[in-house]
Amino acid sequence: MGVSISHPFGNRNVYNAVQAFLENGMLADFHTTLFTRLGGGRRWHSLAEGARIRHHSVLLEVARLTSTALPGVLNGRQNAWVDFVSQRFDRAVSRTHWPSGETVYCYEDSAHDTFKAAAKIGIRRIYELPTLHWREKQEIIERELASEPELEEFAVAAHETETKLVRKSLEVELADLVICPSSAARDSVLKHCPISPSVVVVPYGVAPPREHKTKSRSSTDVLKILFVGALVPHKGIHRLFRALSRMRSKRIHLTLAGYWLPSFRTWLDRRYAIEYDFVGKIPRDRVWDLYHQHHLLVLPSLYEGFGLVLLEAMASGLPVVAARRTAGADIVEEGKTGFLVEAEDDDALQSAFGEALTRQADLTEMGRCARIAARQYSWDNYRARLVATVAEQLAGRVGL
Repeated sequence: MGVSISHPFGNRNVYNAVQAFLENGMLADFHTTLFTRLGGGRRWHSLAEGARIRHHSVLLEVARLTSTALPGVLNGRQNAWVDFVSQRFDRAVSRTHWPSGETVYCYEDSAHDTFKAAAKIGIRRIYELPTLHWREKQEIIERELASEPELEEFAVAAHETETKLVRKSLEVELADLVICPSSAARDSVLKHCPISPSVVVVPYGVAPPREHKTKSRSSTDVLKILFVGALVPHKGIHRLFRALSRMRSKRIHLTLAGYWLPSFRTWLDRRYAIEYDFVGKIPRDRVWDLYHQHHLLVLPSLYEGFGLVLLEAMASGLPVVAARRTAGADIVEEGKTGFLVEAEDDDALQSAFGEALTRQADLTEMGRCARIAARQYSWDNYRARLVATVAEQLAGRVGL
């Protein structure tokens, strides 16, 4: 029978997974809260057109979205709100009557009840974990807080409820197969899950970028470094500021694109005297232009399940500086398409920027190699890999 995909909110990864099974005749249905062109198209994608859509917890999700303009704990973007909708959605999906032989495909934080119900009637269960196992993230955060106690105020991931963490653990343990986007995520599952299911890596993809003329960069240019993403502690922003504050060269300029965690920017500016431009959250259709205005993308995350910005930058011909605890360890070739650093290592980050300065004349060629390397990570290839992986599992070759 088919694969039944479930995700409360939807994103590029989910919609590509839906299309992957749809175009191969393997999709049974797609469970979500909202799938509509309203609201700027963020809850709709042409990739999922033609799928059988099954809506759950619609009014609750509409209420959450409506409250995103409210202050404080009432704001719909708060974790408590998101978790509440995810759990109610999961509970609703768990009441589905699946035919014999069907497979459910769920995502982190919305799989617990669905997997429990599916296990009772012998329905196979596939779990996609887009980030590291929560225990690995907790260990990382605890180390970071030990060295920088003032980060406690901003370490949102350190404040997960015990109930939520128990659910996360059981989701993994109830799965027959866990799909991760990177070896870092896979290794964290194998390390922390006592009831180890089959765990495989299927890396995400990137859309083809708009064409730009490649410009050469001379050794006298200011090295323009770009960060794109949420400006929060687990992205390693404080370590990036610390490394740059130690650099003696004045030929480095940093641009930050994204949104700040409230008061985190003030805390950083008070501690580190570096100059940078903040350009806010850039619409997706303009982010490619931003890549082409810089020499390097940096992703110094303490942990990251993948880091789609790495592929976007590489596809745009931009070499990257990436922490190994991201997809960087899988997709970046050291010294050829970018620079790899150990997460939580300010000295390594500083050294990478220093090497980029001394090799500034090589960055154009590194960018060309990065563009070529990124081609093997198209969304077409992601969909093909995903279907092949699941079909192999369903055929029983790994015991699913």
